[in-house]
Amino acid sequence: MNRLKTWLRNWLFGTEPVVAAAQTRDPLKIRNSVVEEEYRHVRPARSADAWLKVAAPLPKVVPDDAPKLALDSISPIVNMPTDYNPMIWFGDGDDDLLWLGYPYLAMLAQRSEYRMIVDTYAREMTREWIELTTTGDDDKSERLSDLADKFDRVYGARDLARQLIRTDGFFGRAHLNVRMKGDNDKERKTPLRRDSSKVGKGSLLGFTVIEPLWTYPATYNASEPLEFDFYRPQSWYVLGKEVHGSRLLTVVSRPVPDLLKPAYSFGGMSMTQLARPYVDNWLRSRQSGSDLLHSFSTLVLKTNMSDVLQGGASDMLSKRAQLFITMRDNRNLLVLDKTEEEFDSVNTPISGVDKMVAQAQEQMASPAGMPLIVLFGMAPSGLNATADGELEVWAQRIAAEQEAVLRPTLQTMLEIVQLSEYGEIDETISFRFNPLRELSALDESTIRKNDSDAAAALVMAGVIAPEDERTRLAQSKNSIYNGIDLSTPALPEEDDAGVEDETD
Repeated sequence: MNRLKTWLRNWLFGTEPVVAAAQTRDPLKIRNSVVEEEYRHVRPARSADAWLKVAAPLPKVVPDDAPKLALDSISPIVNMPTDYNPMIWFGDGDDDLLWLGYPYLAMLAQRSEYRMIVDTYAREMTREWIELTTTGDDDKSERLSDLADKFDRVYGARDLARQLIRTDGFFGRAHLNVRMKGDNDKERKTPLRRDSSKVGKGSLLGFTVIEPLWTYPATYNASEPLEFDFYRPQSWYVLGKEVHGSRLLTVVSRPVPDLLKPAYSFGGMSMTQLARPYVDNWLRSRQSGSDLLHSFSTLVLKTNMSDVLQGGASDMLSKRAQLFITMRDNRNLLVLDKTEEEFDSVNTPISGVDKMVAQAQEQMASPAGMPLIVLFGMAPSGLNATADGELEVWAQRIAAEQEAVLRPTLQTMLEIVQLSEYGEIDETISFRFNPLRELSALDESTIRKNDSDAAAALVMAGVIAPEDERTRLAQSKNSIYNGIDLSTPALPEEDDAGVEDETD
């Protein structure tokens, strides 16, 4: 009626009716913003400028009067046009190829999935630890025993190594600070030479692990690729204090190319960032499986819908549905209209969902290359299934990682401890990493049996003397005769000529 009055008024006064402009809608399409909004709790929203900026230090890390850090001018990440689209370089959805930043990496360290991967890797790297060794003919057993005790018990080298691997796994970089007596701001800027003139006897206070968010590179060579220190910081800022690189030992187990080092704050790829796509997939699969199980059964109430479909009031239908929901529990009574209502249940098939969710969980072990039995304690299934082969490969991988990542830092620590404790470095003293796999009692007895048979054959052939084999058994760590007194002579061989005949 109001529309008719408005049309008549406009017709009488000669005014054409105003026609509302038709609203146009964009064609239906899936936008990245929809996905980002859906998974905002997993992936933080960032602009293109935030992706392309060089890593900035936290406040008070770099002094205000510090000179500006010179960066490589040919880096496309540093000098990027303002209208540049990062997806041209990194591809749509490949945001995991970009540095996440230390605050966000610290937040991800709270998730049990990331912590399990990083902590397990750190424990495996230091589980069997090291054994001090020496070369030469001199007996240095007392020196080795005393040095091993101080290296682990006094200075806590094993716990420090575990903390370094864990910090590097969470952030991609870790530092070990060498604390010396008489350190001040001026002294920390100077190199720490490993000789008695710089590290005096009793001058070592200990070592501390520093997380990378408190540090930032001070100076480094960005113009001479032929030099040894190219893109390697010579010194670092630690909350406003400049520290020479020889006093702040750096561990980066997964380095990035030189082009990305400024963007990663001269660190490397963290284990957290490598595992992030797999963990996100697992979280989504786990939640989807839980939602599917929650909505496994859909209840259907067939009732009279004529009034609602014809534009009538829906209050009675809402009240009826609410009563139906209230009384749907198995312990209550469901009342239906015999003539106009009918009840039905529709189930969603969930066969195979458990395998898909389990596969999403198992894939989280792939970035670290861990066997499932190591990370999750999941034994392989199937007829005659065994994890011996996987454990052997894992032990070889850990041995290679120990040599590449831990040996340089541990060797420096061992030399500094020797200078502080004994005033000199014994070049014949070194260390080796103990094997990760432990032999069973049956395997050890089999090895001893084979060694004894081989030694007996060599003695009978005259290749070695019995005293040589006794020395080996006494000095072997895995021998059951380890530590026997070698001064006691071996039992003499019986002489047949000297034995009297019983018949005489």
